[in-house]
Order: sequence, then C-alpha cells, then structure tokens
Amino acid sequence: MLETCRVFKEPVRCAACGSRQYETMLRIAEGAPVTCIECQQDIDLAHDNSETFARMLTFVQSELARPNGGLQTL
Repeated sequence: MLETCRVFKEPVRCAACGSRQYETMLRIAEGAPVTCIECQQDIDLAHDNSETFARMLTFVQSELARPNGGLQTL
C-alpha cells in the first residue's frame, strides 16, 4: 500500500493565489517543499493545508507501521 502513496494524489491549495494542484500522498506526508504552479509561491503544507497534511501523515505512518512495511506480497 505504501507504493500507492507514491502514486495517488490529493489536492493542495496555495494560500497566496488560492489555486489548487495535486501532490502525491507521500510527498504531502513528508512535508516536502511545494511551489505553486500558478504564482510560484511556496506552499506550506503543514500550515496552509493542515487538514490534508494531517490526514496524509496519519495514513502514510499507519502504512509504514504495518508488519510488511506497507508492501503487499503476492
């Protein structure tokens, strides 16, 4: 399931211009630096998108805590 976090995306909002763009669940949970594609301002995921950040952080951490590291075996 952790691989899913590297592919699936969630919308994040730019506080400066209000536009939305999509970032991967893992990138959001890591709090990686994000730049708005519209106005080129930094997007503070933990502050400006706190609800999405908290939800993705909880989800990714729960996947990492799984016995197989969140990876499913065939």
